[in-house]
Amino acid sequence: MQNKLSKKLSLTKDSLFIYFLLLAASSITPLLVSRKFVAIHDLAYFLTNGLRISQGQFPYVDFITVHSPGSFYIISNLINLFGNTYLPIYLWMYFVNFISTLCIYNILKRLCIDNRFIISFFFGILGPYSFFSQIWYDSDSLFFLIILVYLLFYLKESNTNRFLFFVTGVVSFLPYFVKQNIGLVTIVIVNLLFLFIYETRTRNKIYFFFGQLFAIFSYFLFLYSNNAIDSWYKYSFKYAVLSRHRSIIPDIFPIRFIEKYNFIFQFENLYYILYFFVVIFAYLALLKEIKEIKLKV
Repeated sequence: MQNKLSKKLSLTKDSLFIYFLLLAASSITPLLVSRKFVAIHDLAYFLTNGLRISQGQFPYVDFITVHSPGSFYIISNLINLFGNTYLPIYLWMYFVNFISTLCIYNILKRLCIDNRFIISFFFGILGPYSFFSQIWYDSDSLFFLIILVYLLFYLKESNTNRFLFFVTGVVSFLPYFVKQNIGLVTIVIVNLLFLFIYETRTRNKIYFFFGQLFAIFSYFLFLYSNNAIDSWYKYSFKYAVLSRHRSIIPDIFPIRFIEKYNFIFQFENLYYILYFFVVIFAYLALLKEIKEIKLKV
């Protein structure tokens, strides 16, 4: 009995040490790039829109935005909680990176990947907020996407928790609430996954889709009650598509964002190399495991 207890305590200590190292890894690049945060002009765009919402204004009606308003509402809530100060918004970057890294670590743990700590450690360095020195919709959208993937893996262990399936359906809409293009792709892919591949009871799938429809309906009711549906469609889709007519190829690497505006980034080449190796190792890992993956169409 004592041996089992000491073993359990030892595992707890090991887990805490691993989480501490992952916290350190996920803090490295936000700390480096945040030293330049005042140089990026979009910071004013995000902070101003968040401040407007905190003062009672509504996106698409009281001010123009071509993006989904999720990041603005995050800023607004932080302002309402802590006052008109940048520090909590700045700390949000660290929170997103750390929670994303923990989710990745636990996903790999459930996949029984041997080198999960090393992979997660490098993911922490290259996490959602590793390249943007301010609150950013891409990073927030990917954050909720990672949480969604974690919940999908977690639900494999708790197939009877119908409320959690409902919550996961709600979460599947959150990437769209932050940024429409990432969110639309997320909804389409996750829905196809749930319909044709994900193995669970039909009732659980119904709870998932009910949660997603509930989130979508709530959002449209939110827009309708503020007379914003027409302006939302105009700016989020028609204008946004027309303004993004260039190729997406140069923006595959997030670091291109900083280079595009001629900002000096001391570790740019290092991050290109890290991305290259992450892609290569991920591809090799996929090839190794592909024989064990079962696909149903």
